[in-house]
Amino acid sequence: MPPPATRKRVAMKNTQTLKVQSKTLISTDLGGQMKYFDLWLEDMVSRDVECIIWVIDHRHLIDQNDQTQQVSFKRFVDTLLTGDYAFSEKSLQKKAKKYKPLVVGLVANKADLWLDDMWEKHWKTARMNEHPIFQPFVQDLARLQAHQIPTLKRPISALRNWSCEETIWDIMQAKI
Repeated sequence: MPPPATRKRVAMKNTQTLKVQSKTLISTDLGGQMKYFDLWLEDMVSRDVECIIWVIDHRHLIDQNDQTQQVSFKRFVDTLLTGDYAFSEKSLQKKAKKYKPLVVGLVANKADLWLDDMWEKHWKTARMNEHPIFQPFVQDLARLQAHQIPTLKRPISALRNWSCEETIWDIMQAKI
């Protein structure tokens, strides 16, 4: 059984109007445990999740042989695009054939550890999308885009609270 979905409130202040906008999101956090992968897919399809936020860290920058994040993301994309879900329930299999998220966000966490001086000046710019932390995922992100699923790449540091709520907000707004 996967962890239960929880409600969270995200608020952002509009710098032009100075009004605070807020949205409620319901999320299931599996903490990267592959033993929950199939259950997570089942939960995602059954709840018709609109925004997928896939969180990675810098482990593949430290050890080139560690490809666990790339392999799991590729498996996710393959499943999404082929519709080959291993569900036992017929009704869920039928729903999965029509399922498509409105946006997939690839979020690189722990920026306080992997961001260097050269890249720091590109924080919150489009150039940040070219950072090596995202490169192993570019091909799968392009495959999603080819199937009309918008994608976003964003760096954050949850520990330092760098761009966390703003990133969630951007991903939620991208589905509109």
